[in-house]
Amino acid sequence: MYCVLHEAALRGHREGVNARNRENFLGLLDMISKHDLVVKNRLQHGPMNAVYTSHSVQDDLLRILGNNVVQIICSKVKVARLYSVIVDESRDSSKQEQMSFAVRFVHRGGRTRLTFI
Repeated sequence: MYCVLHEAALRGHREGVNARNRENFLGLLDMISKHDLVVKNRLQHGPMNAVYTSHSVQDDLLRILGNNVVQIICSKVKVARLYSVIVDESRDSSKQEQMSFAVRFVHRGGRTRLTFI
């Protein structure tokens, strides 16, 4: 959830356990394991087929957390008196169509908030 809330990518090109720069997800797990013995024992002594750090597990976590973030944004938009939806589409360098979806709404105290979904 930390990476989602701070808009940080979970992984980069090299995410293996032995990689020198393991990016955010495994880096955070490594940092947590230094202060949490349960996490440390699971990562060091748990069965290697059940440490739950694979790309597919990360993708599942992203999907779940992404749905939670969208629900939070939708609940804020529902109570806002004013909002707008912004949708844009363009091709990336590989000629793949990409769509961005944003919501702009008036938040508490009259502040405007723009959020990408």
